[in-house]
Amino acid sequence: MEVDKSDWTTVPKTKRLPKWKMTIDKENELLQIILNLVQDGICILNSDLDILYANSTMEFWYNVKNMEGSKCYATYHGRTEPCGDCPVLRAMNRCEPATDIHLLENINGRGWHRTFCVPVLGSSGEISLVVEYIRDITREKKSNLSMGLMEEQTQLLQDLLEESKGESKRHEQDLINNFNKAIESVVKYLNGMLDTDTATVVQKQLELAIQGEKSEKLPLFAEFNEKELDIARYIRDGYLSKEIAIRLNLSKKTVDYYRMNIRKKLGLGAKSNLKQFLKDNLKTIL
Repeated sequence: MEVDKSDWTTVPKTKRLPKWKMTIDKENELLQIILNLVQDGICILNSDLDILYANSTMEFWYNVKNMEGSKCYATYHGRTEPCGDCPVLRAMNRCEPATDIHLLENINGRGWHRTFCVPVLGSSGEISLVVEYIRDITREKKSNLSMGLMEEQTQLLQDLLEESKGESKRHEQDLINNFNKAIESVVKYLNGMLDTDTATVVQKQLELAIQGEKSEKLPLFAEFNEKELDIARYIRDGYLSKEIAIRLNLSKKTVDYYRMNIRKKLGLGAKSNLKQFLKDNLKTIL
């Protein structure tokens, strides 16, 4: 595994120390106070994985005093041999910092720890020490898992809501389509029984009767006035502006003005096919 620099505040460089500096100064009281105040675990190991130093956090986590001289894998993990995915060994083998996340068990129970390991070279360039810095990220991990679960549940609820809305709209659309089919048959019958003017008046009244229903069920056209809906219907049915003007007793210029308003309300650009859009979306208007 390559070192992920985003896991580190700063990625330490491998240091080479003179032989006289390789010993841990246990007489330095200030250093001991600082290391024992750190709430993360700090452990110093030699190349044989013997514990040379462990701060008080490590002693508390594993409920062991005077760890010095014991093997890290025995003291921390109850093993008789090194862990197969040990970041300490990886840091030593590659002679570069290494980090990993492990699910471990200590006095606090099972939890996630992120381990940072930095090798230290001796005066001859050999690996002499590894500084192991261990951070308990259990709360962070659980928080992230909870957030992920909440996001999944929220998305699931949204999907169910959208599906429910879609199903409701489909039922409404079916109802309107069936209603209009019935109206169409009535209009065809009236056209055969009445004169043109009377049939037109009756048809207009039928259209007005379902106008409120259409406005609620067709939000795209909710802001259209009666004249705009009339012209939109004719455009959908393939009539040209000149033909619409004759049928509605308007000037062609007025019809073109209404066309422009219809495009504007639908958010359609000049290159959009208005007729096709109305055919696809204005199916329930006679």
